[in-house]
Amino acid sequence: ALPWQSELQYGLIVASSAVPLAWFLSAGLHQAESGERLINCAVHGAPGGLNFEAMGFSVALLALIVSLVLPSLLRERGLARAPVQSEDVSVQLQRIDILLDDRPALRTLRGMLVVEDTCETPIATEGVVAPRVRLRTSFARGLDDEALCAALHHELEHLRGRDSLRYFLARLALAVNPLGRVLLRDELARWVLARELHCDRAAVVSGASAPALAQALVSAARPPSREHQSALGSAKAETIRLRVGLLLAYADQHPLAAAQPSSLRPALGLLGLVLILPHHAGTLPLDTIHRASERAVALLTGD
Repeated sequence: ALPWQSELQYGLIVASSAVPLAWFLSAGLHQAESGERLINCAVHGAPGGLNFEAMGFSVALLALIVSLVLPSLLRERGLARAPVQSEDVSVQLQRIDILLDDRPALRTLRGMLVVEDTCETPIATEGVVAPRVRLRTSFARGLDDEALCAALHHELEHLRGRDSLRYFLARLALAVNPLGRVLLRDELARWVLARELHCDRAAVVSGASAPALAQALVSAARPPSREHQSALGSAKAETIRLRVGLLLAYADQHPLAAAQPSSLRPALGLLGLVLILPHHAGTLPLDTIHRASERAVALLTGD
């Protein structure tokens, strides 16, 4: 997919859950702070005061979000601790330091690389708050210098695109939306593939050897990956064939750089509008949804 198409696809996946969730949370807080009551509350015509129904609704949403976000943040904090370094780890770290010194395009990775004997994936970009590249010692040892540098170029593109944060937000959006998880699962897989292809191309444009990156890709794909991450490897054979085929084609015809528009500012602007709107529009939109929901339940139950 073209960069703007990829951004639009990702926006639709995330916004389908994030925008309604943010609006409901903001609307519930508005009613709690203003003391206004829903049209269909149990007590009609009661004097003004805090709306405990709206407060409970907002607290429930906040609890849901925290329960989904907190495990990932705690896991990231645990991964940030310095691992026990074996002699093999020290050798690979020294080797990588030399490679970074020889290649200015990769020097951005200095201080952002972790080599571990027990890394779950051969190589991956992880971390929502402080992303870093984690490598398995055996994977780094099995690659020559060109293939290892090509793999690092690929992960550097993931870092520049904040893909670990993007993947986390997409999984979070589908986690709070059971229907969306069914309907948009394939769309998310296609978007992830588009990001991987973009990072492959950008890595070659930045100076990575296309055949060397193909070699690293095949090597990383051999061990199974436990979960979808912004990682070099992929478990699907057809995906590997597609990426390797494109990389070999890049060896004959160097790819052109694809300008990638930033979607952060428009997304933050839309989120801000969604959060502010209920505080200026009153309770009518939420009241309408409340009545429609009650009517739908009544029709389904025959009451």
